[in-house]
Amino acid sequence: LIGSYLTLSPEFCMVVEDEEGIVGYIAAVLNLKSFNQKMAVSWIPEMQAKYPLEDINDDTPSIVQEAIRYFHTFKSEVSEQLIRQYPSQLTCSILPDVTDQSIPKRLITCILAALRAN
Repeated sequence: LIGSYLTLSPEFCMVVEDEEGIVGYIAAVLNLKSFNQKMAVSWIPEMQAKYPLEDINDDTPSIVQEAIRYFHTFKSEVSEQLIRQYPSQLTCSILPDVTDQSIPKRLITCILAALRAN
């Protein structure tokens, strides 16, 4: 679920491609508290309207059910102690077929540099 990152924090979103297409990504937010507040006001209501709980049925894949429930139970509050110590957040994913272990390391290095620069 990186749509909120792409929409609300596109300056901290990066992808890795090979000859066949995208093989990984990293997305981050500089200020998690502000990001969560923006999500609660704009992103989450849109997702709740687009994916109502009533849409979940026995045929809905469990990962989709989990995402829909997340939209309807989202809490924007984060511990102040946690925010003071770790104000940013990131998520990273690389396809399992990628064997070059330097790719996620380089992605993390790049995103940390971008976060520090801001």
